[in-house]
Amino acid sequence: MSIFVEDLSYEGENKKKILKNVNFKINTGEYCFFIGETGSGKTTILEILMGLLPGNGVEIFGKELFNKKNKRSIQKNISYVFQRCEAQFFETTVEKEIKISGDLRKAVEILNLLSLDYDEIKGKSPFELSGGEKRKLAITIALLKNPKILLLDEPTIGLDGRSSAELMEFLWKLNKEGLTIIQTTHIMEEVMNYATKTLVIKDGEVVYDGKDVFKEKILLNRCRLDIPFERRLLDGLAEKGINLKGEEVEKFLLEKLC
Repeated sequence: MSIFVEDLSYEGENKKKILKNVNFKINTGEYCFFIGETGSGKTTILEILMGLLPGNGVEIFGKELFNKKNKRSIQKNISYVFQRCEAQFFETTVEKEIKISGDLRKAVEILNLLSLDYDEIKGKSPFELSGGEKRKLAITIALLKNPKILLLDEPTIGLDGRSSAELMEFLWKLNKEGLTIIQTTHIMEEVMNYATKTLVIKDGEVVYDGKDVFKEKILLNRCRLDIPFERRLLDGLAEKGINLKGEEVEKFLLEKLC
């Protein structure tokens, strides 16, 4: 088991309760999504798992995170990509940013996989890159640590449809190779296509913890979360006795329309 959280609570300014008795476990190799409305506490949990905010009852790799003897060694095996990823940049050029972070050759390989040409951006300031380029650079730098756990706060925000799809496929392949990934998102198609586990966070509490959140229609409506069109279509067909897998939908529709 990678992560075990028990009775985690967190207070913000003016002792406002941000998290309330949060409990969950995430096994090694999971692709886990945190979903919920803005302000529900998703990012706060990520920041606690990274050790950036104080917490309690958090075990990672079988060790108590907030035990001073363990914290640094645990953090070495976790990478975190902020939603505002430019907050993670410090140098004046992309080249310098990568060189202080790890192996340049490996970074170039990762950037190529993310459809980003190192030679075109190496002399630029990381702060002058487009939103999508900044995100790809931040993910590349995060992976140079060879983490066992990767924390991502809405990594596809600001990306166009093609770049978003390419990034998700890239992350999915890393997960299949054994990397544990925990990701926040507001894009339910990402959850439908890639999640092995989903937590729904509402008002600082975990209100769902499971593998198929889209069965919970009443809960999703209460949390103002949408069910993707493809899933609604599959469920509707299943109610009529037509059971299809996701990849079979397009062929089925074409046959019916033609």
